[in-house]
Amino acid sequence: MRFTTLSVLGAFCASTYAAECLGNTYDQLEQYEKAYIDARQHLCGGTVCPDNEDCAAQVSLTTTSPLGAGPLAKHMNVTVEVIISRKSTTGVGGFKDCWEATMDIIQSCKINQRKEYGYWLANDQLYVMDTQTSSVTF
Repeated sequence: MRFTTLSVLGAFCASTYAAECLGNTYDQLEQYEKAYIDARQHLCGGTVCPDNEDCAAQVSLTTTSPLGAGPLAKHMNVTVEVIISRKSTTGVGGFKDCWEATMDIIQSCKINQRKEYGYWLANDQLYVMDTQTSSVTF
């Protein structure tokens, strides 16, 4: 009986397909949503990454950021790099969940939890998104 219960629980957990969010938490990560969406388009839309191949895409976005305090904050420009990748965990191509998986990472990890990294692993597919600050200018 216990084996059956664990099997059913394992099947349920394996079918929930939720993004896992890791790393530091940063305020205002949601302001880079355009960069996340652009990177997603490159990865899933066939503009940079060919269909059914492991691939990575990178997008830069510079924005005036409210980071910091005082009179300098309004003059601070922050450039972020969004790196997004996909990989078949079995070596066989097929990225049927690309759009859904990457949006789940964006919504769960970047917008809601404001985490630095996010990944999605299911159906023999791995998707990873990372956000890094590449420069800050005044």
